[in-house]
Amino acid sequence: MFALLALVPFMNETIGAFVDLDPNSFLILMSLKLFPGVFPIEWKQCGATANFLANYFGSFYSAHAWRGTAKKAGGNEIAVMSYILNELVENAVKFNEGGSISVQVGLLQNELIFVVENHISRSTTISLRPKLTELVTQDAEELFLRRIEENAENPDVSSSGLGFITMMNDYQARLGWRLSPAPEGEDRLVLSTMVRVALEHHTAPEGPRP
Repeated sequence: MFALLALVPFMNETIGAFVDLDPNSFLILMSLKLFPGVFPIEWKQCGATANFLANYFGSFYSAHAWRGTAKKAGGNEIAVMSYILNELVENAVKFNEGGSISVQVGLLQNELIFVVENHISRSTTISLRPKLTELVTQDAEELFLRRIEENAENPDVSSSGLGFITMMNDYQARLGWRLSPAPEGEDRLVLSTMVRVALEHHTAPEGPRP
């Protein structure tokens, strides 16, 4: 079956709250590209990358109101951005199958947008689709409790999606994915993961801090 998959042209497929956005619509937009095939990335470097982007982005923007329970963490918006970016970068590095990894974080009038792109094999989508669909169709709180129980019973499980569920529970994040053909060949796809976090009100972006 896997051999036949490579013969069938793949069309773009969207799951969840993934949307196309005009780069010109962002008040602030930052992009970073990683090349793990040339420079291998360790787990600690995922955290360093997330912290760098969150802190650099925060030097241009100060947000004061987040929906959900983000304020319970002391209202530290940079910590929220760092958590989300770390989860996205770690997943991209863990499951990337060749090619570069693209990381973006942007600010709209009332929403923060995170997008990470990496490459996966076409055969991987068979098991990936139902997992992604479950994340956006099931109740987040129930799913969280179920995953905690499953992880307790089987600590070796590495694809529970608990990080995504935490984003939905704690920050009311909306998740979305797009699968699209990779320009390098028919055997791989580009997986674009989008996380959208609404802001209750918008604070005008500031210039870089001295």
